[in-house]
Amino acid sequence: MKEPFLYIIESIVCSGLFLSIYRLCIVRHTAFRVSRLFLLFAMMGACAIPLLQIPVWPSETMVVTLPLLWDIHGNAPKAESLTIHSAGNWLTWIYILGVGIMLIRMSLPLFRAMKLERKSKAMVHGAYSLVVSKDVQNAFSSLRTVYLPLMENKEEEQMVMMHEESHLRHFHIAERWLMELLKACCWFNPFVWIASRYLVEIQEMEADSDVLRQGYDLTAYRQMLLKHTMGLEEGWVCRFSPSFIKKRMLAMTGHRKIQNMRMWILLPMLGLAICCFAFTMKPALLSDEAKSENGVVVSGRVVDEQTGEPIMGAVVIETSSTKGTITNKKGEFRLSTEKGKELKFLMIDYETRIFKVDELGESEEIELSKTKE
Repeated sequence: MKEPFLYIIESIVCSGLFLSIYRLCIVRHTAFRVSRLFLLFAMMGACAIPLLQIPVWPSETMVVTLPLLWDIHGNAPKAESLTIHSAGNWLTWIYILGVGIMLIRMSLPLFRAMKLERKSKAMVHGAYSLVVSKDVQNAFSSLRTVYLPLMENKEEEQMVMMHEESHLRHFHIAERWLMELLKACCWFNPFVWIASRYLVEIQEMEADSDVLRQGYDLTAYRQMLLKHTMGLEEGWVCRFSPSFIKKRMLAMTGHRKIQNMRMWILLPMLGLAICCFAFTMKPALLSDEAKSENGVVVSGRVVDEQTGEPIMGAVVIETSSTKGTITNKKGEFRLSTEKGKELKFLMIDYETRIFKVDELGESEEIELSKTKE
């Protein structure tokens, strides 16, 4: 698995690449639905691709020398004499804290909507529920319910209602939920936040388009828009807000040239992203820098004698030199050595064991026992 910091960098770069494609090739040249799906799947892909590890080529490993941790006789130091500061734990807790804050932020609109629905009486309006209340300042929709303020102009009320119904009909709320979950999981990624805003814009423009296709006057709709400043806020509810009004008005009169074939550009970009961020080097094999006729490769697994759990970070080293290797998180090791030599297995708080190379082969399981206090 990749280091957390490396994953963060790769996911940010990958999402930035996909978002650039959206701005250059997708946003003004594809149908609304295509644009929405591109944003969602592009951000999910940007988060998932760096997690993939596709081995493509082997690499040579270094010969490990560890005189700083083990003394000249190969004896391991006491655990209390070695202090290890791990940044990974701190990063993990910071990440969990960020996710928790984002989830709380995400749930607040839901609680407010539930409170408002309990306080006001919901009416059935076609396939949806309708709540009209003086406590609603700006109209919004949530799940299968539309919330409207008290409005004197019935035509404006009808346009607002159709606008909110469009959000529900196209499942915009579900898309917002998914994007908000991505933001919660990848709160460190600025491009996911930008993509969320772009999704808001495209959903709002689609709802405007649906209302105007019903035959409502463009000028009247624009006046209503300015009066109520209808829009989508950050979050997952559809709400009135003074956001990107100018963009929406321009979109109402602008010609949207549909070229869904432009989506094919995603294929080479996806391949590029996988090549850059998903391909990784195969597990390294120790290089035979001076292979002799007696050269042999010893491999296996180091485990705890009592529990059978793999021991990560155990040192496998020749007794006559400083040539060796370290076990991975699965306790596996692989070392190129020579017949007739001896290998020493070292780990803090474990008894040291020595084996002759002639006694070992491939896929050996070496058991280490805890030191007696």
